[in-house]
Amino acid sequence: MPPSRSTSGVYGGRTAQERQEERRARLLEAGAAIWMAEGWAAVSMRAVCARARLTDRYFYAEFANVHDLLGTLWDSANERALAVVAPAFAGTAGQTPRERLRGAIAAYITHLATHPDDARMLFGDSTGCEVLTERQHGLRLQGVALVAAFGEPFLAPGIGRDVFLVRTRMAIGGLVELLAAWQSGDVPGTVEEIVAHATTYCELLAASVVSPDLVT
Repeated sequence: MPPSRSTSGVYGGRTAQERQEERRARLLEAGAAIWMAEGWAAVSMRAVCARARLTDRYFYAEFANVHDLLGTLWDSANERALAVVAPAFAGTAGQTPRERLRGAIAAYITHLATHPDDARMLFGDSTGCEVLTERQHGLRLQGVALVAAFGEPFLAPGIGRDVFLVRTRMAIGGLVELLAAWQSGDVPGTVEEIVAHATTYCELLAASVVSPDLVT
């Protein structure tokens, strides 16, 4: 017996919006699975639709093209990773700025270690995909903005904001390079070791522009 349909748009016990959300989720899950198994270049409309068991009509109802889907997956991974940083920067009562900085770095790296698909999306090779390359560049800018907002209240006397931003860009650039190399396997290390590398580097740069309270 076929599912019942009503004039209110409910079909098989689900509303039109619920069915649309379920189809979108299937397409995203299929795209992510293909990306992780074969690389971003293997993600095509036909491959995604075949894996999701949907027609191209439903694909184009959700995404303008494959790059739109890839960008959506990347954005979701980035949102999940950044969500752990803000609480760590805020810290808890009694934490020093240095402890909060270390906590934010540790939280971010731990998230990547426990969510390897997110790590690969964010820091994997995006050569040839303009959408992903642009987003990886944007990630650096996001990182600079976050760290700058956190560290600016602790600037040492006489340190200009331009100098601070240059050092912040250096810190974020180095951190991103480290995480990309770690994700690809070029740099081995446990979570604790990568956190130690990252925090040592960031603190060395911070020492030249912020008050001793942040780095001691």
